[in-house]
Amino acid sequence: MKDPMCDFTLAVAANESGVAYTQIHYFYSLWSLGLEAKLKDVYVISEAQGQGVGSRLLAFAIDRARQRQCRLIALNTNERNIAAKNLYAQNGFSCQPL
Repeated sequence: MKDPMCDFTLAVAANESGVAYTQIHYFYSLWSLGLEAKLKDVYVISEAQGQGVGSRLLAFAIDRARQRQCRLIALNTNERNIAAKNLYAQNGFSCQPL
């Protein structure tokens, strides 16, 4: 992907097979008067879940947003996706009802 306003990260296992990915989009916001990040996807295959892959990938995405000096990073998730909600809460995100 050659979009400078998007990061796509693929996590691979030792055998070089993909086990997880994340996608983050960046945009300029008049609300925060700067660059913001929107985490679009965090996906971990079932065989790799529960091994910390999602946490490491999320930490990497947050670090990328910090490197770009984003003022805010946001995401959406299904309210019934308890595993995702726990992952995000463990990493400092809070729920903001729409």
